[in-house]
Amino acid sequence: MPDSPTISVIIAAYRSGDRIRRVLDSLDAQTLPQAEFETIVVDDGSPDDTFELLGALAAERPNMRIDRIENTGWASGPRNHGIEMARGEWVLFMDHDDALYPDALRRGAEFAAEHRSDIVSAKEVKSNNLGWGFSGYLENVGNAVPDRGITALLPMLPHKLYRRTMLLDHGVRFPVGRRMLWEDVYFNVATYRAAEVVSVLADTPFYLWTIAGGNNSSTYGPGSPEYWQRMIDLMAYIDETLDGERFAASRRAMLVQQYRVRVVGRFHPLLTVADDPRLSMAMPFVREILDRFMPVEWDEDLGLLDRAKSFLLRAGRIDLLRQLHLAQSAVAGQASTDTIEWRGDRLHLTATVRWRTADGDPLLLQRDGDRLLRRLPRAVQRELPEALLDLADAVNGATALVTVQNRAGREAWAQATTVLPGVEEVGRGLVTPTLRIETAIDIVTAAYGRPLAATTWDVHVRVTLSDVVNHRALKTSTAALPAVVHAQPVAVYANTRNALSLDLASRLRSVVKDGRAPLEDVTGTVGNLVVPLPAVHVGTGGTVPAQIVLRAGDSIAGTLDGRLVADEDGARLELAGDVPAGTYTVDVAVGDAEPLPTRWRLLVDHRGVVEFSRITAPAAAPDGKGRPTLRDRLVRRLRRSGRRLLRRV
Repeated sequence: MPDSPTISVIIAAYRSGDRIRRVLDSLDAQTLPQAEFETIVVDDGSPDDTFELLGALAAERPNMRIDRIENTGWASGPRNHGIEMARGEWVLFMDHDDALYPDALRRGAEFAAEHRSDIVSAKEVKSNNLGWGFSGYLENVGNAVPDRGITALLPMLPHKLYRRTMLLDHGVRFPVGRRMLWEDVYFNVATYRAAEVVSVLADTPFYLWTIAGGNNSSTYGPGSPEYWQRMIDLMAYIDETLDGERFAASRRAMLVQQYRVRVVGRFHPLLTVADDPRLSMAMPFVREILDRFMPVEWDEDLGLLDRAKSFLLRAGRIDLLRQLHLAQSAVAGQASTDTIEWRGDRLHLTATVRWRTADGDPLLLQRDGDRLLRRLPRAVQRELPEALLDLADAVNGATALVTVQNRAGREAWAQATTVLPGVEEVGRGLVTPTLRIETAIDIVTAAYGRPLAATTWDVHVRVTLSDVVNHRALKTSTAALPAVVHAQPVAVYANTRNALSLDLASRLRSVVKDGRAPLEDVTGTVGNLVVPLPAVHVGTGGTVPAQIVLRAGDSIAGTLDGRLVADEDGARLELAGDVPAGTYTVDVAVGDAEPLPTRWRLLVDHRGVVEFSRITAPAAAPDGKGRPTLRDRLVRRLRRSGRRLLRRV
């Protein structure tokens, strides 16, 4: 057991079962030596065998300590108890079913020591949400207090590094209660007031927040009086804790953020049903929030679309707010590729973003001179000020950011993106906003200056139009040539969702399969065989081990070892080996990947002479008009779907 660990990892447990093995496995895999951190698990009085299981797990880990307290009903109590037990210079709070990335603690401790941080907000990923928290981790910041203030702590979860002495000296603890909604916000507001240096670590994936079901907070909703009273309590705490001139900007930013997310952003479920009785319940609470915590001039801090909602809330025009919600609540931007091509070692992409409504129709704006006016129900247009109807500045200020996301690990990395906002004429004075974007993905530097891991990466685009933010897959109907760059095979393809993906592991797609080998021209003997791959782009190139697996029916008849070569003469598969005479189907493995089936047939005669051919799908029976029958088309489609599913599995 380390006497002076660098980090104390505190985990609150309650009826955890085997789910806690995920977090412990991730701690076991840390690059920071086990002797340099401790794991503290506090059981919140679980009525099952959780504590006994924790004892067995702790017996296997010298740096793990456990304790048990009477049930408090919330994570606050166990976390506070863990603070008292901790001995590390920094503490990190984890939930019992989440995980850390392998280099999290080592890099986090190094970064905290380098900047003498009181708090380190490190790159956090949410397993079921592509864009959650992403914009907060675009760059490393040694001390974000001067420029970003309290927003440097967003997202406001406690999965950060906190200096333990800061917590002890200032008496910072989680609020205790059986139903303490947003206890993490209370805690982070208090720590921000106590901190001098708040750092942001963006260059290393740190925390994976795993969403596998509901939690305590999910039992609250805007249809409950308790929700609104707790909202008032939270805003009062922020207002009181961040008092004085020093915290004025952060107080305003935090109150506006809570109002935007938890009032304006959560009000819409009450608008989907006409005359919902929960509206009359909620409105007195909303009015108190507006009167006590949200001066009307603070609406300027909201995006244009939220400002319109807030204006109608202040006016008490719930009828018009419902119309506004139904008219434009589901506007979303979607990017689709225009061109995809390799230039040297970089994959260049151009794409166009278009915004559509919930019905899939283009977002239409009325051109009026220099203004681009929203098309809303007449009663809403009459009520809203003209400034809230004009989206010209929002259209001109629209942004996009191309990202690549690890399909397995979920971490994402931003790519430098050029944007050109504009509109397309629709007719009769109507236009629809567009955004032209361009980027280049360099697999050697795409992960914050480091190479992308050899796995599958999905390409997404984060699009903003005023306060409409979408983080979606980049749609495509085509793909670039496969490539070998820096001795790394890269398959670029449209996945089963018609979105762009890069396979750097040759596990789902292979550059050999996609290389359009002219099999009819390939001749030679088994011991000296070269298969050209003319469709493979060669950048810096290189050599990668490869293997052909020969199958006779369902059994493996033999293998040919070789290599995938990409140089100034192009890309090719060079093979050697000894195979008995026969006819075989072919699987190809590149690097250390498992073999992938091809549609190649290999014939070896008794002299060892090889002849390749391509397996063609059987022709479908015509329907009398020269076309396959409906049955045959359905069978083909089902077969293709089955193959896609097998590849994904």
